[in-house]
Amino acid sequence: MECKVLECGERKLIGIEIVCPFQEMETEIPKAWLAMKNRIRELNGLVNDGILYGMYPQESDNPDPGQCYYYICAEVHAEQPVPEGMVRIDIPPQKYVSCVYRGPIKQFYTAYAKVNAFIASEGYVHNRKAYVLELKGPRTNVLDKETQENELELRIPIE
Repeated sequence: MECKVLECGERKLIGIEIVCPFQEMETEIPKAWLAMKNRIRELNGLVNDGILYGMYPQESDNPDPGQCYYYICAEVHAEQPVPEGMVRIDIPPQKYVSCVYRGPIKQFYTAYAKVNAFIASEGYVHNRKAYVLELKGPRTNVLDKETQENELELRIPIE
């Protein structure tokens, strides 16, 4: 796994919001991922229908620290209607440290360790007001936590 710095332009995303206790994330995120894959054809103006964004805010205004907020989204062009039961999130231009991980989902935490170590060693600062992005492409199957075939890109925002 190699880390690099990316500067990304604005992104417009539409998808499913998951709000659950942290201990339920492991079951709720795969269910939402599958639901989004099944509903993606409801979206107009897809940028790339093979990529889903798993994302979460690093800091939340939520008064309950035991709740997790996570989103499974697809990127769309310009203004698009938001289907019922979905949300829209606009991400402003942002700088990230990126790393592509290949292997079992259950070991994806190693990508976080790698990126966080890179951020610290290079003197970058986390942008805690921005979303962490997990790009899940056609080679990602979050329902199979054991397969070596998974490929995800982690992007942690920096200032």
